[in-house]
Amino acid sequence: MADFDQQLLNRLKGVSPTGGLFGRIHKLSGKSTTVLEPGDYAMTDDIDASISRLTGSPIAYDVWYLLPHRKNMINQGLLPADAVSDEYYGNQLGFVESALGVKPMAFCRDLDSFVYNDNDWLVHQGVPRWDVFSEWFIHMLAYELWHPKQGIQHESNGPDNQGDRSQFVGYIAFPVGQLGVMEVISIFQETVIRDDDFTLPGEEQAMTESTTDYFFSMANEYTGQNKCHGTHMIESAYLVPDDVKPNVEYLEVSHIDDESVYPDVRPMFWMRYWITRDEAFPVPGEFVGILVKPLGIPPHVWWYQRSNPFLYAGNWVETQCLTSGVVVSSLSMPDGSTEYTVTVHGRDITLKTSDYMEYAVGDRVGILKKDAVPEQPMDTSFRWADMRFISELDMIITTYVILPIQFYQGG
Repeated sequence: MADFDQQLLNRLKGVSPTGGLFGRIHKLSGKSTTVLEPGDYAMTDDIDASISRLTGSPIAYDVWYLLPHRKNMINQGLLPADAVSDEYYGNQLGFVESALGVKPMAFCRDLDSFVYNDNDWLVHQGVPRWDVFSEWFIHMLAYELWHPKQGIQHESNGPDNQGDRSQFVGYIAFPVGQLGVMEVISIFQETVIRDDDFTLPGEEQAMTESTTDYFFSMANEYTGQNKCHGTHMIESAYLVPDDVKPNVEYLEVSHIDDESVYPDVRPMFWMRYWITRDEAFPVPGEFVGILVKPLGIPPHVWWYQRSNPFLYAGNWVETQCLTSGVVVSSLSMPDGSTEYTVTVHGRDITLKTSDYMEYAVGDRVGILKKDAVPEQPMDTSFRWADMRFISELDMIITTYVILPIQFYQGG
């Protein structure tokens, strides 16, 4: 193992639940090799007394993020012939990789593809099998938004120190597993990473090069320092930062009890971020994503993820009547009006405006969903399951119209 890897491993022992204890037991044993449990062992170099290798077999909370059998956000709004995950990520969500350098979670739908024999060990046509048989998966982000006269549809206890419950106007939620494997779990916004002034600091750059063919996660000089873009919900594998404790609920989050809108995620559970009325978040129509940054050392396995951190969950988030999009082109009409091609949900659709205000390419414009305006006031929240996903067929939506409005004074 390289000197840098040895130093990194020794420096970070204790970040994992067993690393510090394991290292102590190994040192006290005085042996060159110590086995704690089947598959978990530490080895000391014959010349250098420092631990040169520490490995472990996967345990339950190592691999929870590889469970793909729930709702894949990528499959929403797609035609059967268009359900190609890499194309959707590249075309509709390409701005995420451009800004953050991250890839979505990778999973293998066909476990039989990993069956191997002595002459074909996890290799298919000269490359690791997970490079051939894996697919992209982005867990569907659930959300609800409401105003003071509306009620929540999927209730839960709220944050541990929630304060005045009337201060909350919504939440976002996503399925997770046991804490202890992700160094950081964070939230990011499309409007932030699309801003012309956005620059990703060097310490938050995603790692994409693996020295173990993506078997173990990648590490660098910032590993273990909680360097990751976005609003951090979890740091150091277990800790909720003080500034978001009034927002984060993760110990006893109620399960969504309506399988028609979200299949039962058990044995996983839910994590929620509760939105307060004084937050400029989310901007209606933007993509909200969840980044996870797995611990960068064994004994936590990695299993063919292409970036660290990676995009774990996400969704387009909007309100009952309002969404937004980014102008990509315009066309002047004979009557003096202008038609605009606007990217909404990553799809280009043609829209008209409510008046003669002009917009430039790159502007984020507010959009009224006329067909969603209720005749009578709604008494319940607007949730992810009520949202219309824009598909490839939606080239012109006559029920959507551009309004001269901005959200949170944003451009």
